[in-house]
Amino acid sequence: MYLVFNEAQNLIEAALIHWRIKIIKSPILTGFHRSATSALVNWLYDAGLSMGSCLIPGHIFNTKGYLEDLGCVHIHDNALRRAGTNWQFHDDVEMPGAALNERFLEQYIVHRNELSASWCVKDPRIVLLLEQWAEVLQENGHFFILRYWSGCVKFLLNRHSREVAYQVGSRLEQYGLGFWQQPSLAARLWLSYNKRFMSFIAKFPARCTVITQRGLVQNQDVLSLLSYRTQINLQEATPSPFEASLFQDQASTSVRDILINNLVTELYELWAQLLTKCDVRSDSETPNYVAPVAPSAVFLKNLRQCQGAFLVSSAALPSAKPERRVEITLDSFLAIEKLAELSSYFNQHGDVFKQFDEHDLGGFVQQVINKFYCHFNVLAVLGAVLKRANFFELAIKSYEHAIVIKPEHAASYVQLADFFDLLIKVDLARFVYEKALSKQLNNAFFHIALAKFKQKYSGLAAVMSNFEKAYLLDADNKNTLLAYCNALYEAGDIQSALNLINDSGVDKDDPNVIRMRQQLLLKQDPAFDRLTDIELIRDHLNHESRFGELTINFQLVDLAIA
Repeated sequence: MYLVFNEAQNLIEAALIHWRIKIIKSPILTGFHRSATSALVNWLYDAGLSMGSCLIPGHIFNTKGYLEDLGCVHIHDNALRRAGTNWQFHDDVEMPGAALNERFLEQYIVHRNELSASWCVKDPRIVLLLEQWAEVLQENGHFFILRYWSGCVKFLLNRHSREVAYQVGSRLEQYGLGFWQQPSLAARLWLSYNKRFMSFIAKFPARCTVITQRGLVQNQDVLSLLSYRTQINLQEATPSPFEASLFQDQASTSVRDILINNLVTELYELWAQLLTKCDVRSDSETPNYVAPVAPSAVFLKNLRQCQGAFLVSSAALPSAKPERRVEITLDSFLAIEKLAELSSYFNQHGDVFKQFDEHDLGGFVQQVINKFYCHFNVLAVLGAVLKRANFFELAIKSYEHAIVIKPEHAASYVQLADFFDLLIKVDLARFVYEKALSKQLNNAFFHIALAKFKQKYSGLAAVMSNFEKAYLLDADNKNTLLAYCNALYEAGDIQSALNLINDSGVDKDDPNVIRMRQQLLLKQDPAFDRLTDIELIRDHLNHESRFGELTINFQLVDLAIA
């Protein structure tokens, strides 16, 4: 028997749990609130289910941890990238399900079965890929936790506003700028995910159990219900882990008022349809709206300063010239003769590979290998670009030829091992990681790469020495420090990790270092909560150039409502 648990990113916060037994049909669990689903997974773990050995830890937005297995996360991220989207999917591209590599999913399931007879995996994006999971898993049912749309939208906006504050002076695109460019984006995300959820329930009603977030928190018989539905002997006496303080059930009326009436009507209608499918719900599932808080005088003063800095920085911007559109084909690459130009061209236009299928692209890769069979840089760059386009087996082919040309290039072995790991070819990946390390025994990055790989398959205890050695080799490198601190965090040695950060020579104001320190303090003292987080952000912004740096990022936002 095994169990799969999925959570659909924050606003959908869907968590899928699936049991597959030889004879008995059993259900999946999926939910729409990260704190609720994380707590539920902890509950099921305490009741006897395995979560995996390489989990994403918590931070200020989820102090209890995300409990998402990285192997499953990689599979879903790759599928969404191949579809031309990410977790912010809102029907802006074709349905991403066809992009899921079911062979990778099958290999992942086989691997987890080898580690444990019963297991659990949670990841935000599965709600977009429910039918693909159902097809691979065959016998299955689903249990969903629903959350009202306004609470999900509010949480998403709050989270990304803090991300913006932490990333002052950094590239903002990857930290949720879209939510400020499109005020309706979060609501459309909720709709897109939940429409697929509703469609799945309609298609497989006998394999679904549905419960709202409020119903989950109020109902103490969830394990009994699951035991009855699945005929699995869960430890029903396991105490409930739900903490009412973690569930933010209120939303400002402004979250609703920024949306057009047609969209709000559609949100209400879909929520009403979902409630008709619920097996467990509270007596009241109406939205919990509160009036927006009026901005303080200090806030308005700072806003005027920010607006002034924005006008100055915008005036200094050069006028944009329209780019000449050039059609890129595979023949465009083959026509280039100069090696340096070809490598640059791969990096600049490699995204075009996503437009081709594996058969056409396979023939092209062989042509490049035949033409540049003795040029390491060309084949290595091609391999890296193929990886970005999620053609892992073709990337392996390119890197294998590159290594034949320059066998002393140890970093290529790490890249190759990473490909094998993504394809869940565990023995090959381990061999190649160790091959890379044997070539450069004092390379801290190689020690960390091997440690992270081994941790997924052998557990943390087996690799702590690798993390420690990497740190001793390069103690003042930020990435080395963070990797070791994260390992100490997972091992429960919080004070040692804090001491490392305090004593290290890395930039203490680096956003990633701030996050790690914050994560450690949260683990050490649960009272270190969101109020402390706000103080950290205020300190982080407390320098003269803060408005100028913020406005550099916000030059791409032209909506007053943002």
